[in-house]
Parts: sequence; structure tokens; C-alpha cells
Amino acid sequence: MANFIEAMTRTHNLTGPWIAFGGSYPGSMAAWVRDKYPHLIAGSVSSSGPLLAKVVLNQYDLCYII
Repeated sequence: MANFIEAMTRTHNLTGPWIAFGGSYPGSMAAWVRDKYPHLIAGSVSSSGPLLAKVVLNQYDLCYII
């Protein structure tokens, strides 16, 4: 996301602030990217984001293979 923000800002000569937002797992990513790149992102909105990072998110699978 940081690379995207830097490229779009440079390519399109953007000057306004960036806000990250998302719901569920992308909501967590919005919060994490704001925490990691505060110089690029002015704020973030995280709706229903999981609080603890997980490598495997089986809860979000639509079906389980047994």
C-alpha cells in the first residue's frame, strides 16, 4: 500500500491526505498500515477488524476440506 500511495502521489501530483479504510481483515490492514506509515497516511478507518494478527484465518473460509 505504501508503494501504491507513493506512486499515485508522484504520478498524479496529488497533494491531499491519504485515508486507509476497510472492513473485517482489510480493516485490520488499514490500521496496521497507518501504524507503520504515519508519514504517508493521515488516518484510517477499521470496521469490524480482527484485533490479533493471524497467519491462517480459517474462520473466513466458506467451506472446509476434510
